[in-house]
Amino acid sequence: MKEDTSPAFRHYYAIMHRNIHRLTGLITELMDFRKLESGSLQLGVMKSNLNSFLDEIAEEFRDWAVQKEIVFTLLPCPPLGIPGLTGK
Repeated sequence: MKEDTSPAFRHYYAIMHRNIHRLTGLITELMDFRKLESGSLQLGVMKSNLNSFLDEIAEEFRDWAVQKEIVFTLLPCPPLGIPGLTGK
């Protein structure tokens, strides 16, 4: 079987690769949640970039929005006053 290396397919391969990693992360989070429930894991807080997180989620909808002719724009979040969360 020959692999298609056109730019459009490379884009979809990249999305599939990212989704595989996301799914693996969700499974890990689910397992950690079970550990939290059982008391064998302690919850830690860390700083994160909210805009990067939202960009990753929005990327999943951009192709769909183009196909449906929907204008899809994500505006950056302003800095938040919540410890650990930033819009930067």
